[in-house]
Amino acid sequence: MHAHLEKLRIALEIRRDQTIALLNKYAPKGVTWIEPKGGLNIWVSLPSNGNTDELLWKAQQAQITFLPSSACYPGEPQYHHLRISYSYPEPHDLTQGIIKLCQLMESYLQDMPPVRC
Repeated sequence: MHAHLEKLRIALEIRRDQTIALLNKYAPKGVTWIEPKGGLNIWVSLPSNGNTDELLWKAQQAQITFLPSSACYPGEPQYHHLRISYSYPEPHDLTQGIIKLCQLMESYLQDMPPVRC
């Protein structure tokens, strides 16, 4: 069991690093993320006026999915975060999905009205 868990830990670390490298290369300006020390997901943040519920609808049209932050807050939800899971997709699918998601985020952010102070 220890050998299996070590292989799994290494595989997840490789997928995490792949996802972060893709975000570094393709994510639009204003999008940030938290690099996890372990686990299966990366928490990504759009600018505060973004709405990942709206982005999810557009992503689903492109056959991409993620968990919008509105599903993660029991009280007053925040809408400008999303959770990407990198544990399940095959490396090629993960690469294509992150690239498409970054393109969708860029298009979504360009279409948003500017923030007023």
